[in-house]
Amino acid sequence: MQWKALCTLLAGLSLAAQTAPPSINIRDLKADLTFLSSKPLAGRLSLQTGSEVAIEWIVSEYAKAGLKTAGIASYVQKVPLIEFFPDREASSLTIETKGASSELKFPEAIVTFPEDCNIGGEVVFAGYGITAPELNYDDYRGIDVRGKIVLVFDHEPQENDPASIFNGTGNTRYATSRVKLLNAQAHGAIAVLQVAEPNRKHPSNQERQARIGGAT
Repeated sequence: MQWKALCTLLAGLSLAAQTAPPSINIRDLKADLTFLSSKPLAGRLSLQTGSEVAIEWIVSEYAKAGLKTAGIASYVQKVPLIEFFPDREASSLTIETKGASSELKFPEAIVTFPEDCNIGGEVVFAGYGITAPELNYDDYRGIDVRGKIVLVFDHEPQENDPASIFNGTGNTRYATSRVKLLNAQAHGAIAVLQVAEPNRKHPSNQERQARIGGAT
């Protein structure tokens, strides 16, 4: 019985070795990233041609890898989206404090609210707005932002330092505006003001958005 079980185990291991997926190599990964970030895909904006091309490419890669769909006939699931193009000339951010007001318009400020809104509260600076427990890093440690407006830098600290805990000179998901917004919301903030970090050696998120015509 023990010998039979051992033979079965070895056969299973042999089969697993034969059917194991190929390992990821740098050449293929670079080729994929180069294609997805290429100019013809134009940033892969939702509802645009570049996004559709990227979707079809991903579908073909799924099929090539032999992945099964999640109970539906297609790898693609329809999701309702609303296309919104703000009028940059008519949009502005007005900051009122101590009886004085200052109006900022594009490109000094990028506003993407579909309707006018008024938000009032104390402004609290929260560094880069990052909470990364696995890196023992938390910009919100020791400050209370509940019911307040948070002011944060975009991107990540130490971006020019190869020894940075944030993937060296690369970026992690903590650099994205969406993650910063969700983190601020989780800490109870009512709004987020995001500005470019002063020591950057790259275009800010605002400057990148400014390059994309009238869409945001």
